[in-house]
Formats: sequence, structure tokens, C-alpha cells
Amino acid sequence: MSEHFLFFQVQSEKNHTWKAEGNTDHAIGQELNRSPHSIKTHTSTPGAIVEISAFKVELAGMFENLAERLLNSITDNDIEKLSAY
Repeated sequence: MSEHFLFFQVQSEKNHTWKAEGNTDHAIGQELNRSPHSIKTHTSTPGAIVEISAFKVELAGMFENLAERLLNSITDNDIEKLSAY
């Protein structure tokens, strides 16, 4: 594989991850030294859309599990300690 192809592949993975996290085309373009138009064109391809959607589902699952663990860790005793009113 050429060095250019490997560089593009790494940028592509970062681009998809950042897009799934909710970053704008402009912000991603600044990080990758690319124009926002190039980012939008790349993320609008059918393959990229599928990959970004998969990342979004994965991120949503991670945050859902984290939120559930945090809520389950709060006990009545913890709430009573905070009730200083």
C-alpha cells in the first residue's frame, strides 16, 4: 500500500469517528487540514454513511450503559447525605 493511501485511511477513520461524535464538517476540516466541502463530500458517500451510523449506535450504547451504571450506583443513603435542607 502506498503511503498516501495509508494516510487517507487514517484520516477517513478519524473523520467518521468525529462526524459520529457530532463534530461539524468545518471543525473536522480544520483538524485534518481539509476543506469543509471535502469532508462533506467524503461523509456523504453511502459507505461513509453506513460506517458513521454504526459508530453512532456504538457511542449511544456506551453512553447508555454508563448512565445506567451511574444511576444504579446512587443509593438512598447517598441522597440522604445530600439532603442538607
